[in-house]
Amino acid sequence: AMAQDFGKGWIERVTHELIEDEAQLSPHPLEWKFAVGELYSYDSNIFLTDTGRTKDSIFTTFANVNLKYAEQRFDAEADLLVNYNAYASNSDANADEERFYGRVRYQGPNITLSLGEIFRRESSPTDAVFATA
Repeated sequence: AMAQDFGKGWIERVTHELIEDEAQLSPHPLEWKFAVGELYSYDSNIFLTDTGRTKDSIFTTFANVNLKYAEQRFDAEADLLVNYNAYASNSDANADEERFYGRVRYQGPNITLSLGEIFRRESSPTDAVFATA
């Protein structure tokens, strides 16, 4: 469903930035982006609580903020995505989700040190909550 693809696109993007960005640092001032929106999807392959329903409309309200900063030898980046999934016919399955990516990096003349973190707290309509770090 489209709501699941929403989170999948986020993890693919930040994983690429965390693993594959080995470029030389180029200084730039703090840069930030903010997005907010509403996403509608219809999922015919879900299982909601004990009602036996296998389909529902999902309204996903989301917000995303991304920050980037770099000096000659240091850079930092953070990306936070939060969303709330509201099920039209079964409000018991409503849930919030959070995804965070952060990285700091130092590039010296002889050493490069990078520290990164990806945290995901995602839910499913079967009341299972997945958290990875």
